[in-house]
Amino acid sequence: MTFSGEKTLKHLTRLSTSVKSIRGRLATPKQLLEWVPFSDGSITKDGGGVGIYIASLAEDVLQFAVKMEYKISNNDAEYEATIKALQMLVHLNVEKVILYTDSQLVAQQFMGHYEVREERIEVYSQKLKTLSKKFEEFVLQQVPKFENGKVDMLARMASALDQI
Repeated sequence: MTFSGEKTLKHLTRLSTSVKSIRGRLATPKQLLEWVPFSDGSITKDGGGVGIYIASLAEDVLQFAVKMEYKISNNDAEYEATIKALQMLVHLNVEKVILYTDSQLVAQQFMGHYEVREERIEVYSQKLKTLSKKFEEFVLQQVPKFENGKVDMLARMASALDQI
């Protein structure tokens, strides 16, 4: 199964400054610790997409809308969004992360409160756990959908993008 890799993306819409250019502007390692990521997935009749919103305390913002090139479930989209956000944070050399998601399933499975029953979701779950270990500190925090508005809009926009 392929996921969270370049081959899975049909569209990648960059809505703000790239990860590379932001990392190049940061002056001290301490600044690398001050990022707040949000992730969300969405499916529509037009397909699936993920939204990622990462803001720094220095007011730099990364916003991504990613169209998936294959059919996915809403749970797949939620995992894809969370994994993509963590991959970006790894590239930013972030050490401490509190990642916000409105996915009850992703948050509860990560914390071990929900059982992973599907093989496909187990692959996502293991990838998420592996990525989370790359950080000195990691917390996955579930938030109500209304607190995830910006990233929800990005995910919905991505899922509605036309196929190439």
